[in-house]
Amino acid sequence: MQRKTLACFVAFVALVLAVRTHAQQHVWTVDDDGPADFSSIAAAVAGAAAGDILLVASGSYGAFTLEKRLRILGPTTGATPVVNGLTMIRQVNSCTLSGLRFANLWIKQTSGLIVVDDCQIGFPGVGSLTIETSDQVLVSRCQVLASTGGTAASVSDTNAVFVDCELHGGAGASGWAVVGNGGDGLSVANASHVSLAGSKCRGGDAGIGFGGDGKAGNGIHSSASIVIIRGSATDLIQPGYVDSCCWGWPGKGLVANDSVIVMSGASITNVAASTSIVIQPPIAEPYLEIAGSDVPGESRRLDLYGPAGELAVVATSLDSAPLALPGLEGLVWVDTSALHQVLPIAMLGQNLPAHHLWTVPVDPALAGLALCVQAGFPLHPGTLEPAAILLSNPARMVVRF
Repeated sequence: MQRKTLACFVAFVALVLAVRTHAQQHVWTVDDDGPADFSSIAAAVAGAAAGDILLVASGSYGAFTLEKRLRILGPTTGATPVVNGLTMIRQVNSCTLSGLRFANLWIKQTSGLIVVDDCQIGFPGVGSLTIETSDQVLVSRCQVLASTGGTAASVSDTNAVFVDCELHGGAGASGWAVVGNGGDGLSVANASHVSLAGSKCRGGDAGIGFGGDGKAGNGIHSSASIVIIRGSATDLIQPGYVDSCCWGWPGKGLVANDSVIVMSGASITNVAASTSIVIQPPIAEPYLEIAGSDVPGESRRLDLYGPAGELAVVATSLDSAPLALPGLEGLVWVDTSALHQVLPIAMLGQNLPAHHLWTVPVDPALAGLALCVQAGFPLHPGTLEPAAILLSNPARMVVRF
């Protein structure tokens, strides 16, 4: 009992210190038609110090380049702020983007943790998400729509996690003489390690033309990388549409060259992986998502999927520093030295989530605060490391107003 009381006290002290540190960060407002501290995101980025928070109001903004540690947050109600052009995140050791809509987003040469949460990327016919040469990137609750014939999300030489995302390749161009191919939903290359949890990937439709169609895009195309896919039956990895009457070429749900692929729980249409190692665990791997409302005072919901009756130990912390530990398959994303909660939860099934609720804080001073969530499964051995304990994907709840 004394050890438990001491552990709870240590966690409480860590929580208080984290909130106090957060309160010392400066919060700036951004509104294209005022009144606010800045009228453009670019000016706010230039004027803010590392660690500050930018609260962006609904409106239309120009692209920006971010090279310092900031949290840039859109509102929880009203229209999503639109960022036109090509926004670049580069050579920064951490940042968070949440509640924004980008035309194009490029993340390159970053260290530490980059979080993109609850964002839309791409407009009709224009858009892409490119991630390259970065340490850790977490993309959650995002929809990515590609430009005509383009790939929705491209990952190269990066460790990345996609949670509860929809990636849709661009449709091929159609015309009388020129017909284009559909783009891929997700492209993974150059020794990347990519995990998908509860996400959907769809290739772009084949272009239509006189005398024949183009080729439909693939859901996922992996080259010389590791891709781990966890999901439920409704999480579809599929090619784009091709009109069989017009001599078009079908795509695949998954194409893998010289890669290691773990496919678990999700519905994948047509796999071409003759030069890769493909593993399908006999029991689907568990995963988690964060759903519910971002509005202060309302509830965010943990959705935990996995074998019915199996125990999950869910841990939360106020900040995360991905770390590899022996005996565990997967990185530890929660800060084990400053845990906020540890919750035992019995799972209900791969297609039926177990839930836990949190109330979104109502104090505006907590804007930008992030809660990291991850689960471990003591009775579920690892797939790539059978002697290890399996860890879930991470998820983060970012407080916005």
